[in-house]
Amino acid sequence: MSAKIIPFPIREEVVLSLEERDAILLAADEIIAKGGKELLVQVLKGMRSELVLSSGAENLRHFGSLGSLTLSQIEARIEQMLDLDLLRLEHYWELPLIVHSPAGWGRTTELWADTLYTTIRERASAGDTAGVFAEVGRVHREVKMLLLDRVESTGDCGFVPVLECWRDREGKRIKKRICEVLDRLRAAG
Repeated sequence: MSAKIIPFPIREEVVLSLEERDAILLAADEIIAKGGKELLVQVLKGMRSELVLSSGAENLRHFGSLGSLTLSQIEARIEQMLDLDLLRLEHYWELPLIVHSPAGWGRTTELWADTLYTTIRERASAGDTAGVFAEVGRVHREVKMLLLDRVESTGDCGFVPVLECWRDREGKRIKKRICEVLDRLRAAG
């Protein structure tokens, strides 16, 4: 009697779009120091599992952002992100946690700065200065600096009221940069 040969499943080629890459980076940024690959897969899928609920991840901004993909497709895309060194798994107290690589962090800061710039621009257009600090207060300093660079490059005086409200609640380093941007915008306008 001969042994039956069972072929190994062929691993399908993963095509990671730029939108998927960015969604994974932003979702990963929201779970940094909270969980590993399993949590990231479930957050991207939009699952309300015990793991997701216990970490409060169902309330994240990018919850369910890849909900149209299967769990295995999401996991394959995360594996590709790890292979491309845009994300890394590091062990803390024997728990594998998702962290940014330097390249992944660079792209993530750009994405957050883009998102905040859009929000700040909309606020400036609407004359809405209420709650500006709630929008940008807990954002990483690098993202704030990128945001201020973008605002400065526009030369648009419409940002002045929003920046003034933000400046009043900010720390020394960012406050100084906001003042520089305000001076340049006022000089340009």
